[in-house]
Amino acid sequence: VLGVLAVAIGGFWWYRLRTPAVEKTEIPATSRVGWCTACKKDFTVQAAEIASTAAQGDKIQCPMCKKFEAKWGTAPENPSSGVIMP
Repeated sequence: VLGVLAVAIGGFWWYRLRTPAVEKTEIPATSRVGWCTACKKDFTVQAAEIASTAAQGDKIQCPMCKKFEAKWGTAPENPSSGVIMP
């Protein structure tokens, strides 16, 4: 019984060493959405361009107006104007 078990384990390891490793699948390209407070527009940045997007602090450069007033995410639902209506 031990001999059969040793042959089975040896065969398994021999097979694992002989078969090529499965290539990792490529992660699908994604994009990110941003919103600029200066030009009040949404924009989309492709995955390849995300790392090269210029930033200053927590703000990023808007690809349309080129100002550093944009943030990742969509436009705020209800921007506060500072005025409270009774």
